[in-house]
Amino acid sequence: MTTGPGDGQAVPQRVAALLAAALGGWDALWYAGIHPTSALPPPVGALLLAVPILLCVRHAWRGIPLALGGAGFLAIGYLAHGLMELVANPPERIAAGISSLLALAVLIAASHALRSISARSRAAGPAG
Repeated sequence: MTTGPGDGQAVPQRVAALLAAALGGWDALWYAGIHPTSALPPPVGALLLAVPILLCVRHAWRGIPLALGGAGFLAIGYLAHGLMELVANPPERIAAGISSLLALAVLIAASHALRSISARSRAAGPAG
């Protein structure tokens, strides 16, 4: 179900999309600019971290459930990565904490957006 640009019901999916974009941007910045110890060249690592979540942003903004679910699912991996860095790498604790909080926010926002889409489709009745 997609919603128009003036639709007030689109707020949850747009919040989820903005948080997913922030998570992708932060992780790309973290890996390319802040993360000094890496096995990959910084541009390659930044692309590997940013591209998966950013692929979901455009469609999540429009409220497509598959993209919102994908962003939430990917956020679990970003959360695991952030928590692992938080515990294992003391110099990176602040950056990893920010990444973990953003990933948790994406997971919660995507879940809320999917629940609101589901509730609206149930209220509309069966299609056809």
